[in-house]
Amino acid sequence: MKDLRFEAAMPEMVVYLKSLILGFVASEVWRCAYQIGIPLANKLHTMNALWSLFLQVFFAALIIVYAFSRGVCGAGVRLGRSRRIDLLVTVGIGAACDWFLIDSVAITYLKKIDDQALAWCWAAAFLLLSALVMLTPLVSALRLKLRRVSAQLYFMSDKEIDDSERDCLFQLEDARTFAKTVLASNTGSGLVFGVEGPWGVGKTSFLKLAQDYWESTASASIIVFRFEPLRYAGEPDLTERFIKELLTVVQSKVFAPEFKMALSRYSKMLKGKAEFSVFGLKMSFEPTTETVDQLLKDVDLILQKTNRKLIVIVEDLDRIEPKAISNVLFTVRRTFALAQATYILCYDTENLISETDEGAVSREFLEKFINVKFSILLDSALIIEYLKNGWRREHQFVQALTPDREPILGELLNDLAGLLGGAHAVQYMRLVGNLRKIKRFINAIVSMQLERLDISITDFYRGDVINLVLLNMNYPGVFRQVYAEETEGRMGIFSKVVSGESSARNNTSAYLELVKSQEEGVGFLLEELFSMRVRRNDSARWRVRAFCNDSDIRSLEKYLMLIVRHAVPDPVGTFKLYQDAVDAAVRGDPIEGILAGRGFELSRDEIAHEKFWVNLVGRCNNNGVLAAKVLDAVVDTIPRYMLFRTSGGSLRCGLVVDVARLLDIIAWNAPRARNVESDFNAADRIFGKNSYAGTGIVERIMSAERDVLKWYDVLRFRIECSPEKNKRYSEIYKSLCAGHDEGLTGKDDSVLDVDRECLRVFSQHVFSLFYQEFVLPGKNFFEEVAQLGADRFLGEVSVESVTKALKGSKLSLDGKFAADRNAFISFVVDNLSSASLYSEEVRGCGFYDVEGADDKHGIASLMNDYLFDVCFCVDGGERNLLYFIDFCMCNFFHKTVVEKTDSSTSESGSGFYASKVILSLDLKRLTSYWKKQRGKILSGNYLERERKVFTHDFIRSYKGDLQSVCDALDEFCEATPSLPHQPLVT
Repeated sequence: MKDLRFEAAMPEMVVYLKSLILGFVASEVWRCAYQIGIPLANKLHTMNALWSLFLQVFFAALIIVYAFSRGVCGAGVRLGRSRRIDLLVTVGIGAACDWFLIDSVAITYLKKIDDQALAWCWAAAFLLLSALVMLTPLVSALRLKLRRVSAQLYFMSDKEIDDSERDCLFQLEDARTFAKTVLASNTGSGLVFGVEGPWGVGKTSFLKLAQDYWESTASASIIVFRFEPLRYAGEPDLTERFIKELLTVVQSKVFAPEFKMALSRYSKMLKGKAEFSVFGLKMSFEPTTETVDQLLKDVDLILQKTNRKLIVIVEDLDRIEPKAISNVLFTVRRTFALAQATYILCYDTENLISETDEGAVSREFLEKFINVKFSILLDSALIIEYLKNGWRREHQFVQALTPDREPILGELLNDLAGLLGGAHAVQYMRLVGNLRKIKRFINAIVSMQLERLDISITDFYRGDVINLVLLNMNYPGVFRQVYAEETEGRMGIFSKVVSGESSARNNTSAYLELVKSQEEGVGFLLEELFSMRVRRNDSARWRVRAFCNDSDIRSLEKYLMLIVRHAVPDPVGTFKLYQDAVDAAVRGDPIEGILAGRGFELSRDEIAHEKFWVNLVGRCNNNGVLAAKVLDAVVDTIPRYMLFRTSGGSLRCGLVVDVARLLDIIAWNAPRARNVESDFNAADRIFGKNSYAGTGIVERIMSAERDVLKWYDVLRFRIECSPEKNKRYSEIYKSLCAGHDEGLTGKDDSVLDVDRECLRVFSQHVFSLFYQEFVLPGKNFFEEVAQLGADRFLGEVSVESVTKALKGSKLSLDGKFAADRNAFISFVVDNLSSASLYSEEVRGCGFYDVEGADDKHGIASLMNDYLFDVCFCVDGGERNLLYFIDFCMCNFFHKTVVEKTDSSTSESGSGFYASKVILSLDLKRLTSYWKKQRGKILSGNYLERERKVFTHDFIRSYKGDLQSVCDALDEFCEATPSLPHQPLVT
């Protein structure tokens, strides 16, 4: 039989009393405000109607805006939903008492003030003060909202997800299933759910997704209270804090004034004297006439009246002390009588019981509190997916990354994902097996600025970088030991190996003992970094691994400097840079784009470009198609480089040599290549004939867009196409000689004839171009070179780079440019004027005639006429005479004669001798010119001038050296006029 009896609850008289007082006070305030406002209202009626309307609308709008900003709307909604007609009637009773039962002294006094002439000023003052009080916070809030805050999240936050789009671990469906289960659980007493999982698995985010579901589907009937005891671990009374937090949450959702009173009595009861021990913590509560069950029944009745279900989430239960855990569990246990409350405890069982002495007993005790347990496990596949793509959903963090940093960070995380999916996945999962550890790893990368340093263009193995970062992040003490032993030139136990009895190399005994003494995680990382097993299995020989740290490579130290000092090795010194670049060129990528990439900054120096071209040209052997592509790129790229180096060989000269080498490769491979004409002719490619019309090498080198330095390139290429230089490019020699058999008529097919005929057409073609550009119009070649900007000698190399390279050199930057000009002039004059055949030298253009095959040195004759009649002609001004003096100062070399005897050596004299550039000139023309200008030079002030002449070997001045050079010229011109001249010593 159904029990129809019911028991009325004891009313909370304090609540009714407060409502009664509230009605009384509100009524009194309203009456006083009305009485004060009457004079102001009368005053407004006497003002302009528009002003009066404006003031009324302004103050009304201000009150409404301020009320909404303080949450009056939400409070009104909560008040309306409560349907507390009893409290509304009580407030009305209080107001009626003020209106009808009490003669207000304040109203009587205010009526006396109304009789005064300026009574409206009181109301105006109160109104202005109220407006000021309301406007001040509104203006401050508006300024904060309009202020543009540029704060960016430079590190990845460990905050729980607040949006399902950030659900990188795909917990949304599981969280919704859990949320539906909690909503469907309607038991007679409080039900406790346990959400169990290891730290960092995403328990908080899981519950946040569940809370979002509750708020979106049942927000009108659910109150979610999240309690984080870790935040209040230092407080002596967690129960009181729990009740205060619960009260705040409930009051923000519903209007239930009795709730505060009931919880207050419940809190006092829990502080009684009756002792209760949990986990060794003694608790007591004081007996009263009201039982705990009665109080909880009152609390539950209030929740039922508001038609709300309470979900209490207790987070991080395993992160507080055992005594605090007991306190929280006791509080939860004592509220199980609440039929409207459901509890969710969030914890890691293993961490929770590890803090106690008796793990099994503690586990059983915990299970008494948990009715339903949900376990959250994380698959390695989800972590791998997060490392590959999921981290990009952290929009604030990604937005803080610059476009150049994001791909570098992505490469590192992809490599870590590869390690997690590899043979040692279990070991790596212990180190970075949850989202919190992954975020710590990403933050470690960012804090070390590794995502700013592109190590992909170095020989570093990113797996070693990752292992060292993990070692530093998880075991900083061991990392410091590695840093101390392996930096500043030292070679410690980690990189050193020893030979055993069978001559097998092994790690040192100190290293092996260290690995044994460490826990599993650090031992695994050390083995992956330094063990001999890793060294023997390392198949990529081009990589510089972290276990190498000898006196030459010091790769481990470079790794450590990368992590600690953010120092990336210069990619120019790595092999991978050139390997990747050459592979890209072989695949068909534009070479111009490759050389514009990272590591090939030409403004710094030419070293990277030089190594690239050496490796790329080396890959062209037996590949005529690739050689043709590289040949075109080389011809286009030559002007980008310096004419002469500050030290060592010239890259520009080396590329001209490569043009001849590539031509020979194409010629050799043409018959076997499908995409290269089988009848390939090197001469046609050189001079732009037949199928190569408009694309000839000489034509492209001599294009009008290039400056006067192009004469170095074309003359150097002419030299490389001569068998007198070397015998390597036989296909080029044959092609240049082919079709010119008339030059060999009546002569035997000797090597000498081939040497001569090989360069005949080439020399005539080059001189014809020089003749058209300089000789025919009478343009002074020396003047053109003098007007050439100094930066043109540097190509695209920066002035700063050259200045740095010249440190310690006797040449200044201006001196270097002057020496380049003089060397360039001497080179061109020697190649175009020389008519003699010197041993081990390529015959110059002057050996040939302008046309035909008589070889009467017609080109040399025309060049000498041009030099002395145009370039050195004093009728053109004093500067032409200075060109001649500078030319001689550069090309008369100083020599000390050493006399050797059987017993000793001694200096017998010193003087100047003519270089081969002077010997290339016509002796008669030089003697005639010198006799005419000698007196002018010696009698003028030239010998006293401070003018200096620079070469790459020496520096001379007019004041100190011109007299000696003039004496050398005297003696040279008086010598026997026979060619070739022998070096003379004055």
